[in-house]
Amino acid sequence: DDLGIGDVGVYGARHVRTPHLDRLAAAGVRLTDFHVPAAQCTPARAALLTGKYPERIGMERVLFPDSPHGLPTEITTLPELLRERGYQTHAVGKWHLGDRPAALPTRHGFDTYWGIPYSHDMEPIVILDDATVVMTDPPVPDFTRLWTDRAKAVLDDIPVDEKFFLYLAHTAPHVPLGASPEFEGKSAFGDYGDTVEEFDAAIGELLAHLETLSRTENTLVIFLSDNGPFQPWGQPDPHVGGFALPFRGAKASAREGGLRVPFLARWPSHLPAGEVRDGLAMAMDLWPTIERWTRPEDAAAPTEHLDGKDIAALLEG
Repeated sequence: DDLGIGDVGVYGARHVRTPHLDRLAAAGVRLTDFHVPAAQCTPARAALLTGKYPERIGMERVLFPDSPHGLPTEITTLPELLRERGYQTHAVGKWHLGDRPAALPTRHGFDTYWGIPYSHDMEPIVILDDATVVMTDPPVPDFTRLWTDRAKAVLDDIPVDEKFFLYLAHTAPHVPLGASPEFEGKSAFGDYGDTVEEFDAAIGELLAHLETLSRTENTLVIFLSDNGPFQPWGQPDPHVGGFALPFRGAKASAREGGLRVPFLARWPSHLPAGEVRDGLAMAMDLWPTIERWTRPEDAAAPTEHLDGKDIAALLEG
């Protein structure tokens, strides 16, 4: 959430350390020209989960608590598609596609949801278990640990012969920032660097958990950011946001730094390792790509309109 393309080691970061993301890149495919269709939370997430431009489905603006609308129920989401194909579907972390009951994740294809329904700079700060409030005002430094522990618990409950889709949407490094005592003051870039380095460690912990469960080989892991870094004064600030270098712009900007984001994909049984590709791709391309990869041999492709394109050939080489 708000992680700039210049905040990851393999994309040239020198102010923070991201060894776990760097290892993920070395084990899979890294795209250098990957974009989101909007430089803000709500529309970028809508495009990712529907394969459509956010303007097409009325999701072009950031939603706030009690916004009267959310993700349209008539749109087929990625979890709805995968659930029809026999996958367990779980969402953990930030949603931000509507907090009314009809807009929550369990109404859009997810079997379970545990997380925050909007950004944590909005009030009230609550954590939902499906649609029930189970926690209020959790400390910001606890967020990365909360999402990681929940994601690991979800994986633990999935039988090894079951297919699954886990949508893990970290809140870091969106403001307000906050790292746990273990990471506080450890980076070279203040609060922002501490938050990113803890988040990177959490990614490593989750990947190690997949290995413990013997699920690494045939699990597709995709990592990306929803938009560029938050820079209210037009430049990186260790108390606010990071880097989009070498591009101009940041979150909420139509310049490239707001729209070009990091993208890593690892799938040992299917994708090559250590590949870097410069082909153009976009967040809404994931819906049709995953649809084709999971399509049963005797099934036809969906006929509904998609703005995204199948990028399997780009990733496979």
